Amino acid sequence: MAGALKVRTIVKLTGLGQEIDIDEEKTMTNPVEHGGSGKYIVHATAGTFAIQVSDLFPQITLAKMYGVYIKAEVGTIYVLLNTAGVVSFDSTTAELVYNVGESDWLPINPDNNAGITIDASAVTDAFTITAVGSA
Repeated sequence: MAGALKVRTIVKLTGLGQEIDIDEEKTMTNPVEHGGSGKYIVHATAGTFAIQVSDLFPQITLAKMYGVYIKAEVGTIYVLLNTAGVVSFDSTTAELVYNVGESDWLPINPDNNAGITIDASAVTDAFTITAVGSA
């Protein structure tokens, strides 16, 4: 399932004394594979065992991963970048923290990708995720 990847980012800031409006679109023309339309994951081992993105998407090797889209669906989701083998972590050590409804496109340097690790604040917390990489 190879194709092109198009990522569009829209940022609009108001009320800070200066209006900022960013609308960017980037297309990657290299063949792209994706891990599905979005996996809904309930983090049943939160606080005990973190989840490795490579375990969720074994069909995309870390050295060929371009990026990950992640959205917190329930609770609070913690993310560590360029990290593998971390058993568990919390908000004090997380590099990124997503509360319900917050989402992000995380571009990844495939040449320096040791992995992405995800944990959560409670065993009922959930997130949606998909990953893309070169074919």
